[in-house]
Amino acid sequence: MKCIMKNKKIYLQSLVIVLSIFLFAISCKKINILSPNTIPPPTDFRIPDKLKPIEISIEENKYSDTLVFGGFRKKFFFRGKWYVLAEHSYKYDTVNKSLKINSTTLILEITENAEIKIVAENLGNNAESAWSYLNLANVINDNEIIYEPYNYGDYSLSKSSYQYKDNYLNKDVQIYYYNKVIYTDLYYRSTDILTWAKYGRSDNVYMYLPKPTQLDASKPKSWQGRFGVSEAQMALVDDYIYVYGLEEMFYEENPEGIRYFNQPDYYLSKNKYYRIHRSKDMSDANNWEDLGETPWGYYSKLQLRTNKSGEFFLGNGSQVTLKQENSSWVEKYSSIPYTWVTKNFRDWYTIDKSEFEKKDFTSTDFYGDFGLVKKREKTPTPPKWVKSDNNVYYKTYNDYIIDSTMVKYYIPIPPVNEIKEAFDRGERTFTIKPEHIKNAGKNIFMVTDKNPDTAKEEDWTLLTPVNYDENSMVWQFGKDDMLFNANGKIIQLVDYSNIRARTTLQQGAVDELMYEYRNYYSIGDYYNAMYCKAQADMLSMMMLNPDYSMPDDAIAYYTIEFRFY
Repeated sequence: MKCIMKNKKIYLQSLVIVLSIFLFAISCKKINILSPNTIPPPTDFRIPDKLKPIEISIEENKYSDTLVFGGFRKKFFFRGKWYVLAEHSYKYDTVNKSLKINSTTLILEITENAEIKIVAENLGNNAESAWSYLNLANVINDNEIIYEPYNYGDYSLSKSSYQYKDNYLNKDVQIYYYNKVIYTDLYYRSTDILTWAKYGRSDNVYMYLPKPTQLDASKPKSWQGRFGVSEAQMALVDDYIYVYGLEEMFYEENPEGIRYFNQPDYYLSKNKYYRIHRSKDMSDANNWEDLGETPWGYYSKLQLRTNKSGEFFLGNGSQVTLKQENSSWVEKYSSIPYTWVTKNFRDWYTIDKSEFEKKDFTSTDFYGDFGLVKKREKTPTPPKWVKSDNNVYYKTYNDYIIDSTMVKYYIPIPPVNEIKEAFDRGERTFTIKPEHIKNAGKNIFMVTDKNPDTAKEEDWTLLTPVNYDENSMVWQFGKDDMLFNANGKIIQLVDYSNIRARTTLQQGAVDELMYEYRNYYSIGDYYNAMYCKAQADMLSMMMLNPDYSMPDDAIAYYTIEFRFY
């Protein structure tokens, strides 16, 4: 089973190797294109007795004779119950194997009796629908469900405008300038899943900034200049707020609205920066300390990044210059040649420009936290594993490959036993039949008795082989995160949207599997060659015969029960 198993362990290593050598489609398993010495040994599928069930019971369940579901987006646990967001319900024609949308944007409940209940449907997916809020919700407890936006508690710079008479154009123009620091404490809350209310706002004023000098004649000097800057960034470092990355407006040097061709080129990006103690009034221009010229020179539109050591990195900026070109004035941009590093925003040194992208992204507008808003602790995403009554944990085994455009393709488990028997007979080819497609289990279970939160990959064992003459789950069914435990039984939802989509998106996977098949065959590894070829043939057959993937009945979910000694 090398064609499948290696992707779990060496994906990153293989990806780097293959991308650096070939422009072919990439796979988690591309290590196989190297020498035979690099190919891992066959996977050991023996399972410790205490983890091996004596029987696996799989029961097909209907919601109704025709209604099925698909497009599962999220599951969450609220007040002792599991809920699922589904994009669609369908009317399933089992004769023609066709789907017709019945409703959209549903909330489903998994009951204690291991059944599906529709809580609500046709909720809509606009930004203010209950379905959308639930899809974004990130704080869930017994009392409430909260959607806290990613920028909750963040600070930013806000602009205002004024009218100015442009003498060259002989009309008033609107000029925008930075006028305040604002923060957001906006969030959304529900106590019953369906009813949501908005709290807080996105434009709370922390403090106002100094005005351009022509708007405040009492302050003849300001980092805003006469007209206000068009670009500015701020960072709270220790107890000081720094303003940097300034870029002036065209009117600052050309108040009449025109620049003549006998005048020189000049920088719109400024080489000045300033600071103010956080305890002082930011709106008073006299409270700002002029720090002189910036170490990095005339650059604006900078990005600020950080690392765990508390260092700041400035990079990705532009030097904006107003230049004469073809009898007109145009803005020209030059990228910053270095990355500038500091811990205190006063003492700087440079490192290579390429190092900038390796640091954590922080902010392009305002960095820092004044402590006015406390972010809530987010509810972890529910695990993909489920726990049985005998303290054994299960999760589904979903194999995939990734092509050169980074599209992920799920691929089926081929008939392992039959391939092995053919290989033992000395055969070098294997023929896929329709029954292999109709019973190709994607959701093969993996088992461990270790804590799944800390278990390593090698601690999980695959429950194989699959007998293809038994009632196993069709390979596209469900998603690996749509498992539930109800009354000691495992629930696996069937995702009909997933089934329909997967029958049309497999050619990239077929090409990749055939590439691996040829590589295995060329080095005489006929078992793995047959294995990959079987997977490719299964996908090809499914594309030509989509109905092979569709169940004979309107199966909404499976109930799986593991029985032990």
